[in-house]
Amino acid sequence: MRRNGRAHGLDGRAALSLCALLLVVCSARAQGSGRLVPKLVLVVVADQMKAEQLERLAPRFKGALRTLLDSGAVFTEAHHRHVPTQTSVGHAAVLTGRSPRAHGIVANEWWDREARRVVLAQEDSVHGIGPEQLLSYSLGDALKARTPGSIVVAASLKSKAAVMLGGKKADLVLWLDEESRGFATSSYYGPSPAWLGAYNAGLREPGGILAGVRNVRGLDEIWRSPKAHRLMADLAGRLLKEYRLGQDSAPDLLALGFSGTDDVGHRYGPDSRQMEENLLALDSALAELLGALTARLVKEDLLVLFTSDHGVMPVPESPAGKALGARRIDPKRFEAEVEAALQLVYPAPQGKLVDHLRVPHLYLNRSLAESRGYDWPVLLKDAARSISALAGVAEVFTAAALEGSEVRGSSSPYAAVYRASCLPSRSGDLLIRPKEDFLFGREGTSHSTPYRYDTHVPLIFWGIGVKAGSFPAPARITDAAPTLAALLGVELKAEKDGRVLAEILE
Repeated sequence: MRRNGRAHGLDGRAALSLCALLLVVCSARAQGSGRLVPKLVLVVVADQMKAEQLERLAPRFKGALRTLLDSGAVFTEAHHRHVPTQTSVGHAAVLTGRSPRAHGIVANEWWDREARRVVLAQEDSVHGIGPEQLLSYSLGDALKARTPGSIVVAASLKSKAAVMLGGKKADLVLWLDEESRGFATSSYYGPSPAWLGAYNAGLREPGGILAGVRNVRGLDEIWRSPKAHRLMADLAGRLLKEYRLGQDSAPDLLALGFSGTDDVGHRYGPDSRQMEENLLALDSALAELLGALTARLVKEDLLVLFTSDHGVMPVPESPAGKALGARRIDPKRFEAEVEAALQLVYPAPQGKLVDHLRVPHLYLNRSLAESRGYDWPVLLKDAARSISALAGVAEVFTAAALEGSEVRGSSSPYAAVYRASCLPSRSGDLLIRPKEDFLFGREGTSHSTPYRYDTHVPLIFWGIGVKAGSFPAPARITDAAPTLAALLGVELKAEKDGRVLAEILE
């Protein structure tokens, strides 16, 4: 088979049936446009990176980020359009191209009303960790349905990031396991690869990236250092080799979550010296990875997406936070205030009306309320009004209202965002919108809101079929997956109100 003027033989992995081979050949012409598809799609999600950081530090980038900025398609107004802006939700949005209402990941964790316990987004009832909670198919799933010989691999330091990037049909998903101090997978993805044990052992040997790390505290130090990015780049190089990614006619997908930026941002803030140093280290580590890729493949065989799962608010006590007038709300104190406000109108002296609260999701104890004869729909509306009067709260939606026509006609500029983020079977009974520049946290900083500092993130495409330049038109992060699908020639339609970013297609 000849592609880009070079001959390629078939190896064992490409020993497909004639029908499958025909599918591969047909998919090499994307949507009948005559474009050749990439041999490898690399997706990089930098955890908690703001678009503003990319712009501000652009003159200092010398590695891969410099390459992407200079010769990629850069969207300067790309935003997440969901709440909470958290790791699991953002990573799910990137490659499903869907909002929480469709992909089902309504937060990093949510309250299971029947089991009366917290459920983690990456939780799997059979395999421990896996994509059981993910309700939508992803780009990788669509790719494997289109070309059976395609390989899909995802990895991150965080399991909740890796699982969301891998989708439901990934060949392998890896994350950093605290107990074993090495990368791990779960039985959902099949047996652990034969090479992984030796690879992990090498990381811990003298001179290895994890040398000297003996406990979780040692791993915490790795997460906050440039070694976190080196670790991901090193693993990516090994995955390229072990799976021969991009080495045959079936396009492959390698999705990576670079998680080290998140811990630094939470602790020191997005404008700190530590964060700047960490982002420069990310630039260097990605240069190493891009070098490994271009040593195997020419640019015409590559397609790269670079983005982030969410931004972050400045630390309130920092100069940037003070300029915003940022204020803190103690989460425990706020929960007590919510309970008191509810009990004032609907007394339940022998119990708590609040089952679980993590903004924006507030879950109430329906069985307790109804046992006291309270009308549930009326209680929810009264609760929304009462909580709206609390310090730091801008407005409160009921999940029932987000399902109904009254929110579609709402004057609130955030109603559509909250509706797209609400899946009643998993979301809170009430969804709280905090006031802008209010941080629910006692130290450092965080993210979860629908405001620009949490939603405005980088979005860059680079490689085959991509027109370089700066694109100021608004884009949603959920537009990334259908755009990659268009370049791959696979079917993954944009969600309602989303689009394929056609302006970057050559």
